[in-house]
Amino acid sequence: MIGGGDPIDLDRVLVARLQKPGGQADKEAWAALIQRHQKRVYVTCLRYCNNPETAADLTQDTFVKVIQSIGGFDGRSQLATWMTRIAINVCLSHRRSARIRKTVSLPGESGGPGEGRSSKPIGDSGLSCGPETENIRSGGTPGSGRGLGGGELSPREGVQEGEERDRLYAALADLPAEQRALLILRDVQGLEYEQIAQVLDVPLGTLKSRLFRARLALRERIESMPGR
Repeated sequence: MIGGGDPIDLDRVLVARLQKPGGQADKEAWAALIQRHQKRVYVTCLRYCNNPETAADLTQDTFVKVIQSIGGFDGRSQLATWMTRIAINVCLSHRRSARIRKTVSLPGESGGPGEGRSSKPIGDSGLSCGPETENIRSGGTPGSGRGLGGGELSPREGVQEGEERDRLYAALADLPAEQRALLILRDVQGLEYEQIAQVLDVPLGTLKSRLFRARLALRERIESMPGR
C-alpha cells in the first residue's frame, strides 16, 4: 500500500518508481498517482470548459499525456505544477479544435459542449472583479462587497446574487483562451505567480502584465453586459 508522509515526498517516490526500467507497468504506483491528483486535474479542466462531461474527457486525456510523458519529468517543478501545465495545454488544444470544428461546420450546426458563453456555474468558488480586487477568489460578486458564502441571503438577494454570478461566468467564458487560463490558475486555483509562470512557460514580469490585462478584460466584459 502507498500512503502517508509528506505529499511532495510521496510524489517523488511514485515518480521514481514509474521512471525506473519497467516502471511504467507499475499499476499500483499509477493508481496512487492518479488518485492523488485526479481531483485537482478535473477541477482545472472543469473551470476551463465549464462542462462536467467535457471536463471528465479532458481529465482522461491529461492523464494519458502524463503516462506518456512521465519519463521526461525532471523534478525542477512540483509534480502538481507539471500536471497542471499538461491539463491547461490539453484544454487549450481542445478549445482550438472546437473552434476549428465550429468554423468548418454547416450553417445552423452548434459548437462542441462547453464552448462559448454559458451561464452554468463554473464551481462554488466566489469570484469578484471590482476595481479594487487583487484576487477574484476573494468571494465577492461583481458590484457587491459580500462573499458568496457570507451569510444567509433573502430570496430577492439570492436571485440578484445568482444573476451576478451568471454574468461573471458568461464574461469569463467569453475571454480569449490564454486570459481565461491565467484567471483560472491565479484567481480560482490560487497558484503562486512563480507556479503559473512555470505552467505557462512565461517570464514572471510578462505573466503579471498579462494577468492585469486579463482582469481588466473580464471587468470590461461584465460592465458592457445588459443590465449593468
